[in-house]
Amino acid sequence: SNARTRGVDKSGGVSRDSGGLISRKAAAGLGSKKSSAPRALVGLTNLGNTCFMNSCLQCLNNTAPLSAYFISSEFEKELNRSSKGGQLTKDYAELTKDLWKGPQNTSISPSSLKTQISRWAKQFSGFDQHDSQELLRFLLDGMQEALLRPKKNPPWPYDDDGFDDLPIAEQAKRMWENYLSRNDSFITEIFCGQLRSRVRCNTCKRESNCYDP
Repeated sequence: SNARTRGVDKSGGVSRDSGGLISRKAAAGLGSKKSSAPRALVGLTNLGNTCFMNSCLQCLNNTAPLSAYFISSEFEKELNRSSKGGQLTKDYAELTKDLWKGPQNTSISPSSLKTQISRWAKQFSGFDQHDSQELLRFLLDGMQEALLRPKKNPPWPYDDDGFDDLPIAEQAKRMWENYLSRNDSFITEIFCGQLRSRVRCNTCKRESNCYDP
């Protein structure tokens, strides 16, 4: 039978299946304020001067919906393994699982993920200090590429002569739906939003709006 038995990890009280994965029900409770909710009380070993990387990884790890997505292995159904970020995403997922499954008040090494980061982003090679925000953008872009859902044709034309006459909310909705048609992923669902910028002519009072993801 392909059925997997369910059990309880006595060290953390988190329901897991026979493969050691956290159950979807438990994964959905990550980050909850309930005392029974699972906690990722595992640290990351500093590899030289990589505290910038570790702080970034811990922030992502404590983004509950993202961790639940990776711990439940739901991401594997959407993973494009041949993409540039495929192995990067797999290594991040394994690190996330280790952080949530490991004994509390211990630490683990993020060396495998660090290797993938250095492979695709030479600026992060070595063990010197770098900018956390730059690393965060690189990680999210890499996972976004690896987890993109099938692209669709944009539902709205970009050359609509009547676009500027539409209400602002409708303009924003159409531009967002067009963006999602080519950039839809779980990463987009969590981290991506839309910025509206407006330019107004002080002479003719005409306004122009731009919508950026």
